[in-house]
Amino acid sequence: MNIVVLLALMGGTCARIPALIIQGRRSGCKLWKVFPLTVLLTVFEFAGTMVLFYVENGYFAGMSYYGGILLMPLYSILLAWLFRIPYQDFMDMCGTAAGGMLAVMRLQCVYFGCCKGIPIALPSGGSFDFPSPIVELVTVLIIMCIVLMIGKNAKYHGKLFPIYLILYGSTRFVLNWFRAGNTPFVWILPPGNFWSVVAIGIGCIWLMILAVMKNHVREIE
Repeated sequence: MNIVVLLALMGGTCARIPALIIQGRRSGCKLWKVFPLTVLLTVFEFAGTMVLFYVENGYFAGMSYYGGILLMPLYSILLAWLFRIPYQDFMDMCGTAAGGMLAVMRLQCVYFGCCKGIPIALPSGGSFDFPSPIVELVTVLIIMCIVLMIGKNAKYHGKLFPIYLILYGSTRFVLNWFRAGNTPFVWILPPGNFWSVVAIGIGCIWLMILAVMKNHVREIE
């Protein structure tokens, strides 16, 4: 593994610790659990990114961020059980911290020069490359702050992860059109746009299921 990639993974692991601690306290998670938990999240996320990259390209030689996020609800079943954290509380923690890894990985993109933006023409002549990794870094940090803030409100309990999916999926869908080298993956959609639609869909369905379950409980009461 490239040393820069390893350092980025280590940095991303550390970057989400504060969010995990903050949301973990709200959920009653013991502090000691946060540190092994964030390491295991990185291991599973990394595996997920490689799997999705293979799905998109047919070989293992890179990472696709959505693999770590879209598979998170599945491997979180195991991690929530392992750490004895209620699943909804666990996913709330993941929802607040998910962007930490991505923010650091976008710095890696700047270093390697990948995920470049398309040329933007200037009225005065000339052009510049849209700073796609930097814009996405800033965007995902804003999303993290939003999710952390609404996590204070008890009415959003169990909803933070799907909200993250919707917010990130929506912004990524737009920003992905400004990336260079986009090729159709499904219909006319490049991989980033397609998985953004999937993320938004999963987030919306998740919230609808929670709403139906809540209404059902009220009817029983």
